Amino acid sequence: MISAERVRERLSYDPATGVVSWRSLHKMANKKFKVGDPAGYWTGVTPKRLTILLDGKPYLAHRLAWVLHYGVWPDGFVDHKDGNPANNRIDNLRIATPAENARNAKCKRSSRSGVKGVEWHAQTGKWRARIQTGGRNKHLGLFDTIEAARKARNEAAEKYHGEFARAA
Repeated sequence: MISAERVRERLSYDPATGVVSWRSLHKMANKKFKVGDPAGYWTGVTPKRLTILLDGKPYLAHRLAWVLHYGVWPDGFVDHKDGNPANNRIDNLRIATPAENARNAKCKRSSRSGVKGVEWHAQTGKWRARIQTGGRNKHLGLFDTIEAARKARNEAAEKYHGEFARAA
């Protein structure tokens, strides 16, 4: 892994805006970047992540922001509090375990209801709300409306996930 000192030689970071920029001239493929140009390119499908190529290796911009601000590599995941991978302001980043990071994830695109933790229960003709806690799914109830199921899921998220709760 690249050292924090090497990261600081090549990049600078504005914690108020979250922008990581080049501290020195940088060439990538047939493109040249000047001092002060924003660093990185978007990778992935969903969610996309800002990636920065340093010494031939890709690094996630939010992890580099952490190194540039604190001077050490993060011990664990770096979670975006607001769930927006483009928002690398330091007040939006926090260390998280894999489970905490998952709790703060947005609803999957494949969700039929579009509400995290809520699904249609065809056998009863009602909306079922669930939440995962302690490695297990906890049934929260069956509801006549999706709004009622969402409310139950959000209340459970606050109770079980605390600061990592993501509203459905």
